Amino acid sequence: MVEQIESNNKRFSETLTKQLREENEKLRAELSNKLEREVTKFQEAIANLRSDTAIEILSVRTSMEDVCEKLDDPLTGHIEETDKRIDRITEELKAKTKVLEIDLGRHVENADSDIQSLKQELIQMKQQINTDVCDKIAVCNNQIVA
Repeated sequence: MVEQIESNNKRFSETLTKQLREENEKLRAELSNKLEREVTKFQEAIANLRSDTAIEILSVRTSMEDVCEKLDDPLTGHIEETDKRIDRITEELKAKTKVLEIDLGRHVENADSDIQSLKQELIQMKQQINTDVCDKIAVCNNQIVA
């Protein structure tokens, strides 16, 4: 009878451990998928930003070249001013890109922190379940002995 109870307790413990592992894997996969989606969104935003920047720079340069061909020397000062504006816009876009990269880094760190918190919660739950199972086994064994 005791062997059967021990066998049942062992199976119950193994089942709980398996369930916790499966739940842990599901959570890990879900968080990994969320992180991948966020990274993809960020990469798309960066690609769009780079594309928009390139188009804007090309557009400004094309317009500048057309005007220069028509007016040549009188526009030298304006060309320099436009170049400065292009440089300023480029620097602003680089700064915005860095901010986006920093934000993504923070988001990734937060996601990592969330994963760690969930891992800790699962570990605590497993320990509590193991404690509860051990306590119940002890009660059962005491009842058998009594």
